[in-house]
Amino acid sequence: MTIVNTKVLIPNKSYHDFSEATRFGELIYLTAGKISILSIGRMYRTFMPVIQSSSKEDYILVSGPSVMTSILCSMFSIKHGVLNLLIYQIGGDNKGHYKQRRISFEELTQDETCPETQLD
Repeated sequence: MTIVNTKVLIPNKSYHDFSEATRFGELIYLTAGKISILSIGRMYRTFMPVIQSSSKEDYILVSGPSVMTSILCSMFSIKHGVLNLLIYQIGGDNKGHYKQRRISFEELTQDETCPETQLD
């Protein structure tokens, strides 16, 4: 069953088979091939149009260079106040499946100041 009108944002198209993630939405590859992990400004500019057109229900598939995933997740969570991840996990049957995980950052985006944390 495919979730209607959602997108699965994939930081980099690589040799992996991402087809199992299509049940969560349309696969959108943000980059392809080798990308310099130090070109974070370029990543930001490349991701910007996709993030601007994304919805709060879209997913980020955790894959590729960690810096790319970090920037993409940061941009998505700033825009939407939530983060929807698809994480690949090998099960007891030795088959891999994507697991959905969602976290809300609404407490951080409220205007109230956060309570101070006392450290021992």
